Amino acid sequence: MWIMYRRVFGAFIIFALIVLLILSFFSCGGSGGSNSSKTVVIGALLAKTGSLSSMGLSAGTALNLAVGDVNAYLTQQNAGFTIALQAVDTQTDPAVALVQARSLASSGIKVAVGPQSSGEAQSILDWANSNGFIMISPPSTAPSLAIAGDNLFRMTPDDTHQAVAVTSKMESDKIQAIVPIWRDDIYGDELVSAAVSDFQYAGGLAMSGVKYDTSTTNFAPQVAALKTQVAAAVNKYGASRVAVYIVAFEEFINIFQLAANDPVLSSVKWYGNDACAVNSTLLNNAAASGFAYSVNLACTSFEAGGTSSDAISGRIAQVTGQTPDTYALAAYDALWIIAKAYMKAGVWASTADLKSAIVSVADHYYGATGVTLLNDAGDLEYGLYTFWQLSKNTKGYTWTTTSGVVR
Repeated sequence: MWIMYRRVFGAFIIFALIVLLILSFFSCGGSGGSNSSKTVVIGALLAKTGSLSSMGLSAGTALNLAVGDVNAYLTQQNAGFTIALQAVDTQTDPAVALVQARSLASSGIKVAVGPQSSGEAQSILDWANSNGFIMISPPSTAPSLAIAGDNLFRMTPDDTHQAVAVTSKMESDKIQAIVPIWRDDIYGDELVSAAVSDFQYAGGLAMSGVKYDTSTTNFAPQVAALKTQVAAAVNKYGASRVAVYIVAFEEFINIFQLAANDPVLSSVKWYGNDACAVNSTLLNNAAASGFAYSVNLACTSFEAGGTSSDAISGRIAQVTGQTPDTYALAAYDALWIIAKAYMKAGVWASTADLKSAIVSVADHYYGATGVTLLNDAGDLEYGLYTFWQLSKNTKGYTWTTTSGVVR
């Protein structure tokens, strides 16, 4: 009898332990994907230093604001989890960006906002696809990175859209010949190629232009070569029908400082890319900003269409002291989309399930940038492009918007 009692009691204890283990498993998320009281850490691949540091400052500030806003929402919704941000500096360097992405993944992070350039995204992408690491990049725009099914989502249309916007503006301004100068990387090469193709298709002349290595620090030879081509175009069409198209990161300020001393380069209109638009460092350089103002520099920028964009931009500017670019607002939206994707898929979701949830959430989300519907490549389907130019006041120069084109 005693032996039988021991056996029954022992079986009961074992059964009770199994039940407790099962309940514990599912309360922690388990295969059912439910959420426990947990902190989900989301990565941020930011250009805190390097040639996109101005953009990195705004994006980092936007993400910090988003963390507070998102966590308030998650608490209100009894989501069972909150989020935290682990931001790293990519130095605007593709090789460093890959190292930092691997570092985030090694700490258990599955998804990150960023990186902030197409060159960095290109450097990370093969590894990310092979290792289940998801990126949502606000400003990566190179058309060749529009790949269906990969682990890169982008909160902006690719640069075929920016190219149409800038060449439409050139045509409206009655420009007949352009001379491009650009950085030699995936971003610069593909944007210039698309813009030149569109401009020529519309009947304009595109000179061969000047391409420079991304490591260049002395731009005197490039500026001299640019002057030669601009002079040839001016001799044929006249200064009012010729423009320079610059596609650069913050090194454009160094180029402007040199160009400011040249009467040929100062005689024609200049157009710039999205990385130049709303750049705060330019405003602190008297020679470069004066030149930009004198040549009516017009920079394309993907523009926010959301009703909350002004309020969020104002909150970012209060912290940074500078007008944020639209990509900062896209970073803000990206964090919201990631958090809602975790709500939908569960905090223990697989990479495949999390990707599916990101697409589902983005396709129905309306944020600071407006509608975030994604196309088959995981890029933003629609976008408004605004042109930014400098205006002058008693304190110096400020960025102001002009016309916009929907593409």
